Amino acid sequence: MQNASFFVIMIAMEKEYYQQVYQHLFKIVRFFDDPKNDQTLLKAAGVDLDSKLFPLFVAIANIAPTQIGSLAKLFNRPVSTISRQVDRLERAGLVNSKLNSEDSRVRRIVLSPLGISVNQALSTARLAIMEAALAKLTDVEKVNFLSGFEKIDSYLTQQQTD
Repeated sequence: MQNASFFVIMIAMEKEYYQQVYQHLFKIVRFFDDPKNDQTLLKAAGVDLDSKLFPLFVAIANIAPTQIGSLAKLFNRPVSTISRQVDRLERAGLVNSKLNSEDSRVRRIVLSPLGISVNQALSTARLAIMEAALAKLTDVEKVNFLSGFEKIDSYLTQQQTD
């Protein structure tokens, strides 16, 4: 009977562990999705960009070349909405799009030279903010921290493809 109690406790602890992992990941995602943090980053980078376009710009910067359908799926938004937002980014000179020669309904989207420059400014500001936030970590903690994130990314990404 004592072994059964031990296993019940272990299962409960394991469930609590995964709940805590989820809660921490959720907080991290919330941090990066918070429009206030976007505004802080944009201000630090000296970039004037509509806050509604910022997440789309960041996504394009990180996954380009891409297309409207992929972005619509990523943001769970209608294709027409994403298309209009990409048009706004293009009018601002931040992205370039080109129709696919085989299927004119498909546009290939990449950062423009100005978009690359803006993304570099954002990256520089983001790194400064991250360095300040994580400054108290030791070198060993930094290595462990990064290793943990790499493993989580790998395991979760692998789950999606299995």
